[in-house]
Amino acid sequence: MERQGLQIVSMNFIDRDCTEPFLDNGNPSNNRVPLEAAEVVMLDGETLRSSPHIDVEGFCRVSHETDIAALLRAEADAGSYRESLLPFMKAFSGADEVVMFPTCLIRRQEHGSSPDRKNAANYLHADMTASGARDMERYLYPAPANPRVKRVVHFNLWRLLSEGPTNLPLAMCDIRSVRENDTIEGGAYFPSIDRVIGTGFFHPVDHFRMIYFPKLASDQLLIFKQYDSSVSGPSSVPHGAFEDPSAPVNAVPRVSIEARCIARWYH
Repeated sequence: MERQGLQIVSMNFIDRDCTEPFLDNGNPSNNRVPLEAAEVVMLDGETLRSSPHIDVEGFCRVSHETDIAALLRAEADAGSYRESLLPFMKAFSGADEVVMFPTCLIRRQEHGSSPDRKNAANYLHADMTASGARDMERYLYPAPANPRVKRVVHFNLWRLLSEGPTNLPLAMCDIRSVRENDTIEGGAYFPSIDRVIGTGFFHPVDHFRMIYFPKLASDQLLIFKQYDSSVSGPSSVPHGAFEDPSAPVNAVPRVSIEARCIARWYH
């Protein structure tokens, strides 16, 4: 079924019988993430009356140019890329302080149902729960410059490195369509800090409002909230890769990069 700006696609979720999902970023053989495919209505973000907003749906698409070829050549050390994002995110967020995550993660297209941190995450998930965000800030970011923090937001900055359109795009879930009991709390183990970080997983439901950008270009970023301490807006945005049946048959395998940062407000 397909209409202008809408199509029915298959997307992976955590199996309905799984109540304690777990990811091991050091040893994927320990993963406990049985997947279940379900049909979802997927909206084309290009056709919406108004573009998704970071403080409404919880995500947005923005322009940000970078040297893709140089980034791919030096993917083991994306320090200059992270540095370029720092002033950009300071202006974007309006925060008093922005700190970039110490590494970037490049993912490459991989089909199948065995999630691996280096492969595209082909199931709906949220990067962190509220407790996970607190642990992430404590163990992976420097202490605040000012002890009186008014607000904290974790951002994910996602970019397509391969030539688009891709047959494995990233879909975002409008946070307003997520209900209180939809999130299945699980854990993701990070060997670098020897900690399990609270992560959100989801069983199939009918009320999620799913959106993607089929014409996303490499000079654009998808920015979405991983966590927002403010109770007045969206917080942890579910997202995941899916196979787009409307993509060109000769689409090149997807390569993407995600950078993360934390923004703090003191006033």
